[in-house]
Amino acid sequence: MRTVNESTTYVRGLKCCLVAMALTAGGGCGENPAGDGADPVGAVRFDLTTAPVDARCAVITATPVMGAVVTRQFSLLPGQTSVFDLTGLPLGVTTFAEKVFTVACPVPAAAVATWIADPVTATVEMGLILHVDFALRRAADPAVVVAHSNFPDPPNAITEFAVGNNNQAIIGGPDGNLWFTDRNDLSVGRITPGGAVTLFPAAAALGSPTGIAVGPDGNLWVTGSGTAGILRLTPTGVQASFTIPTASSSPMGIVAARDGNLWFTENAANKIGRVTPTGTMTEFAVPTAASGPSQIALGGDGNLWFTERNTNKIGRLTTAGVFAEFTVPTAASSPLGIAAGPDGALWFLETSGRKVGRITTAGVVSELAIPAPTRTPMGISSGPDGNLWFTQTNESGSIVARVTTGGVFTLFTPPSTSTLIGGITTGADGNLWFTAFNKICRIRPQ
Repeated sequence: MRTVNESTTYVRGLKCCLVAMALTAGGGCGENPAGDGADPVGAVRFDLTTAPVDARCAVITATPVMGAVVTRQFSLLPGQTSVFDLTGLPLGVTTFAEKVFTVACPVPAAAVATWIADPVTATVEMGLILHVDFALRRAADPAVVVAHSNFPDPPNAITEFAVGNNNQAIIGGPDGNLWFTDRNDLSVGRITPGGAVTLFPAAAALGSPTGIAVGPDGNLWVTGSGTAGILRLTPTGVQASFTIPTASSSPMGIVAARDGNLWFTENAANKIGRVTPTGTMTEFAVPTAASGPSQIALGGDGNLWFTERNTNKIGRLTTAGVFAEFTVPTAASSPLGIAAGPDGALWFLETSGRKVGRITTAGVVSELAIPAPTRTPMGISSGPDGNLWFTQTNESGSIVARVTTGGVFTLFTPPSTSTLIGGITTGADGNLWFTAFNKICRIRPQ
């Protein structure tokens, strides 16, 4: 395939934001257009980037697997940026095609398109925003890609991918994909930025997977409830299991440190564990008894910082094994998730206190009340936009929240509002990815 070099003048294609919804006969959201018992239909919104100076008409064709072909024509003007709606689409797998003409709409039957886009196949679903990538080619020379436009989701739009059964932790992998733990399916999952999923059944000795981290060796390291407790997984799926010295220690969070090792919490054993890339284990007892160490993060100071859920403390551990503990101001706050912030401090979540906490590397703690206190804060991550992002969940509705280092909150609701959600991380694609009970979700920060 020949491609035009960067010095060549090119045209832009249509930016597609596919939004499927049930429509009333008048075009609004709600009832089905054909009345009770009719199949719901979808609407696709085409957001046009700047039109080529000689483009006059765009023809969009939607060919569903089930249902009639739908074709619409949209008039174009030089430099025009507009939004067009293609409605009346059946839900399900649909192939979209685009042709752009230099003649005005309606296009005569004998007219020849100047540009043709590669077909794009997507599934039109209720309330789901999809990612579309069009590549425009000159009709006279289809081997030449005139423009390959990778159009991302709208800012802060949430996309869901149905996969898994009780998904927990998630991390950006060394291969540019996202990796997550699936507790009920006893698997470690991999999802590409485009949504393709592969599940790797975990070795029986691991038990139920919980935490996940990328090691300095370029492998995935997973904690589990089984007799081994730690699993090493290569990006190609080769596994090795390592036994934690303390039996039934319930390892949870895991993170790579600057000393070249992995460090993890042992919730039931009240210890912090260290494992080398070759599998050698060392354990360090937390000073406060029955503290319930839960999640762990690497601080900007090079130390390990962890939450002590049972004793209302934040712990700090040097790679030499020296502990320090700091009390959270709100009593019985049950701190859980923790992450290094862009401001050099550690940010943590209080599941019972319903607050976001911040602790400096010197141990100074401050707190912010969350704006949706009926939902339990679960996982937290530093985002690519310089803010902190965290998940909140309950049985009736889950949300994703953003908080600036100055304490300003913004809330975002996933399409499946009742889905329980947990871990969150930043992917190599610059998006935030988070786990839901039976979904992996993506949000593009503004």
